[in-house]
Amino acid sequence: MVLDRNIKIMSENVEDILPLTPMQKSMLFMLLLNPSGEFYFEQQRYRLTGCVRPELVEKAWNIVANNNEILRTVFRWKGLENPVQILLKEKKIPVKHFDLSQEKDCIKLSDNIELEEWRNKVDISTSPFRVAICKLSEEEYHMILSTHHIILDGWSNAILLKEFYEVYNCFHNGRGLIKKTKIKYKEYIRWMVKQDKSKAIDKWREYLKGYVPFKSVSPSNVTLQENYKTGIYPYRFNKDFIGELKSFTKKQGITLAALFYSIWGILQMQTYGVEDVVFGITVSGRDPEIIGIDDLVGMFIKTLPMRIRAEKGEKIINLVKQVSLDLVTIEGNQIVELSDILHYQGSPGENILNTAVVIQNYPLEKNYPAAMMVFSSLIWFHLDM
Repeated sequence: MVLDRNIKIMSENVEDILPLTPMQKSMLFMLLLNPSGEFYFEQQRYRLTGCVRPELVEKAWNIVANNNEILRTVFRWKGLENPVQILLKEKKIPVKHFDLSQEKDCIKLSDNIELEEWRNKVDISTSPFRVAICKLSEEEYHMILSTHHIILDGWSNAILLKEFYEVYNCFHNGRGLIKKTKIKYKEYIRWMVKQDKSKAIDKWREYLKGYVPFKSVSPSNVTLQENYKTGIYPYRFNKDFIGELKSFTKKQGITLAALFYSIWGILQMQTYGVEDVVFGITVSGRDPEIIGIDDLVGMFIKTLPMRIRAEKGEKIINLVKQVSLDLVTIEGNQIVELSDILHYQGSPGENILNTAVVIQNYPLEKNYPAAMMVFSSLIWFHLDM
């Protein structure tokens, strides 16, 4: 993959030039450290069934790009003191079309195309977002989206898919498009730069006061050391258990997130023989102070510390309730970055986060059409309109 190619950008096509957020800088650093690696590259495959018109799929994505400038963004860093993201006025989404409908094993061929799209990583200096459309039959297609996390978080993916579905629906049914009025990503960047972080940093210093990081190169349990392996370990809770969890959290006045964070903290305490742990959690980064932030597409998430402490004789439910209260404080002080916290805590070169927990909770049910469902690794759109 070629990075930061010196492809000339016409000045009349530049809408704006913005600095990177701290999270974007971190992602760019990881990319430059290992250009052929898989850090932060994203890919999703969607199964489209029903009345599918591939030319309208391509047209719909370009309308979505017109409404969301982050899809028209490219990055530059070579020869610059600080990297920038350049928002273009016009930019077509790269779309590839593959007709596999006459092939004997079209599913396998679609799998191969998906793999090839993954191997040929997107180039953030030219097109951080691209689409591949595979025709399997007259009424079934696969749509493969390849992107880099530097332009989109999970919440933004949900917004884009909703808008894509709505635009396609309008085109297919011959209805006029309603122009969406949204705030610009640059407004978020400028708001972020202007913020006074001092009060939030004071809150974080108080929150982490007295914490002593512990070494966790390997668990203290010898048997656990011998069996320790990294990997992906999927597990699905059954519906009855999920129902019981929801009923329990509602009764206790806590959130599922607080419960899961508490469980992870207690597990670390038991594994490493400590009573005070800190790990990373991902927050949305969407400050409610910015009107319209929930509909904005871009990279907002950040990693912040979550502290779990156990007092001698304390009931677990009381620990969970404290975590629930702490989450409110964290959400209210997420204007800071992890680097700010480490710097003002006096440990800029020390990583106090031994692990990180990510809870994905996007507004799918209220924003997604009823015709969208998830099946294994595919997300299914039924476009019979």
